[in-house]
Amino acid sequence: MMKTLTATLLMAAGCMLAAGQAPPSDQGVARLSVVQGDVSTQRGANADWQAGAVNAPMLAGDAVATAAGARAEIALDFADLLRLDSNAQATLANLGTHALQVQVGQGLVDYSVLGGAEAASEIDTPNLAIHPKGRGVFRVQVNSDSETIVVVRDGDADVSTSEGSATLHSGQMITVQGTDTPEYQIADAPGRDGFDDWSQQRDRSVESAQSWSRANRYYTGVNDLDGYGHWVFIPGYGQVWQPAVDASWSPYSVGRWVWEPGWGWTWVSTEAWGWAPYHYGRWFYYQTGWVWWPGPVLATPRFRPVWAPAYVAFLGFHAGGVSVGVGLGRVGWVPIGPADPFRPWWGAGTRVSVTVVEPLAPVSVRVRYSNVERISSDPHIAAGVVFVSGSRFGQGAVVRERVNVSEIRNVTVINGRLPVAHTAASVRVSDRDVRTAALPRAAVERPAHFEGTPVAARPSSASRPGFQRFGGGQAAPPASPRPQVTRPESARPEPPRPAPARPEARPERPAATAHANDPSWHRFNQAGRQGTSGKQEKSDAKKKNESRGGGGYR
Repeated sequence: MMKTLTATLLMAAGCMLAAGQAPPSDQGVARLSVVQGDVSTQRGANADWQAGAVNAPMLAGDAVATAAGARAEIALDFADLLRLDSNAQATLANLGTHALQVQVGQGLVDYSVLGGAEAASEIDTPNLAIHPKGRGVFRVQVNSDSETIVVVRDGDADVSTSEGSATLHSGQMITVQGTDTPEYQIADAPGRDGFDDWSQQRDRSVESAQSWSRANRYYTGVNDLDGYGHWVFIPGYGQVWQPAVDASWSPYSVGRWVWEPGWGWTWVSTEAWGWAPYHYGRWFYYQTGWVWWPGPVLATPRFRPVWAPAYVAFLGFHAGGVSVGVGLGRVGWVPIGPADPFRPWWGAGTRVSVTVVEPLAPVSVRVRYSNVERISSDPHIAAGVVFVSGSRFGQGAVVRERVNVSEIRNVTVINGRLPVAHTAASVRVSDRDVRTAALPRAAVERPAHFEGTPVAARPSSASRPGFQRFGGGQAAPPASPRPQVTRPESARPEPPRPAPARPEARPERPAATAHANDPSWHRFNQAGRQGTSGKQEKSDAKKKNESRGGGGYR
C-alpha cells in the first residue's frame, strides 16, 4: 500500500493554500522559448555564463546573450515577448505582475506587446528608456553606450532620456546620440528586414494558436501545444490535451532537474512544448495515454494561476517503516493528478507543518483521478513513475531506471525538502559548453549605467520571515549589490516599484556638437521640440509606414 512520510499530504480537499506556500515573491518566471544557434544565459550579474536551452526558466536579474548568427526569444509573460538578433545582450530587470523591465546592453532586439497585455513595459538602454503605450512592436538597436536607434513598427511609445522625452508613433524611427546632453533625430522607419519578418511570424504564431481557447489566458507557452498533440473532451473535466507521443511515454521523463535558488528543484523539459503542461495544471492517465488538464480555469478567466517548478510528488523507498536513504539509492517522481494535494518544496513549503495545496478536481465529478493513490494499483500509473539513481539526480538529462512491481509497492512520498544535495552541474540547463569568445561585448562587460527606472536590489531570503535555506538555518545576508540589477540567492520578493528618478551620477561626457548645423537634430531640453506628437504628424507617419508594408500587420 502506498505510504507517506506524513499524513498531511492526504489532507482533505478543504485545505487552502497557505501564505507561506506562495511563490517566493510575486516576481514572475520568464521562459526561454526559442533558441537558434549559440545562445547563453547568466543567472545574475555575478554568475558564470552557461549554454541556454529551450524551456529554461529565467528570473529577474538573469541575462541572455546571442553569438554571431544566433537568435533567441524570451516569453516574459503570456503577452510580452523579447527577441534578440545576432550579437545581442539583454537583462531581465523586473518580471513583476504589473511591471516588466528589460535592459538592452548591446545589439538588436524586438519587444512585442500582444493583445490583452496587462503589465506596463519598459525597455532601457545605456542612454534612453522606451515605454510602450499598449500593444505594439518596438525595435531597439544599441550601437554603443551613447547611441540607440528605436523603430516603432506598430503602436506608440514614449522615449525618454535624462534631459527630456519624445513620443513615437507607428512607422517612425528615432536616433538618440549622447548621454549627458543627448541629441535626437526623428525620421520615417526604414524598410523591413529578415529579423522583422521573423519576429512578425513568431507573433502571429503565438496569437493565432487555437489552444488559447482551451486553457487559462495567463498560461505562458500554451501556443506551442497546437503542433504537438490534440485536445479531447472528458466529462466532468472539460478539455484536456494529449501529446503526440508513443505509448511508453510519461510526463516529466524527457528533460532534467535543475537547481533554481529560491525555487529548488525545477523541471526543464527538452520537449518543444514542455513549458505550460509542466508548470501549470495536472496530468492523469485516460483510456490510452496521459493527458494534461489545464485545471478549472475557464470559468474564471481572470484567475491568475500559480507557476510551480513542477507539479510532481517525489518518491523514495520504504522498508520496515523507515525511509531508505534518498540520494544513496533511487529517487522517483510521478505527476500529481487533479485529485492529489500538492506540497511545494520551496521556501516555507519545506516545513512539514505547513498545509498542502488542495486538490483541483471538481467535487462533483464521478471519477477523481489521483495518481499518488493509484501507483500500486494501476499499472499505467506505475509505468509512469520515473526513477533515477540518487547519484544521478540533478546531474544532467534524466536516464530512467527499471523498477519491479515489489519496489513500486514500497515507494514513499517525500514531503517537503528533497534530501538530495545540488552541485555545480545542477544549475546547468544544457550540456553544451559556452564559447566565451563568442559572447557579445556587453555580456562580458555590462554597461555601467542604464536609463529608466532604477532597479532596487531584491531582498534575500533572510529578510522574509519563514524563509530558510534548504540546508537549514537562516539565510546569510546578501552580498553587496551591484549598482544596477542584482539577483538574490534565494527568494525574490518584488520590491515596491520606485518612482521615476534621475539616474545616478556618472562621468561627464562632452556635449554632442556633431549635428549643430543639421536642423533635423534636436536637443531634448529645447522647448517645444520634444518630438512629433501632433495628430497630423501621426497620421502622415502611419500612411507612409503602411505604404511600405510596415506596422499594423496583426
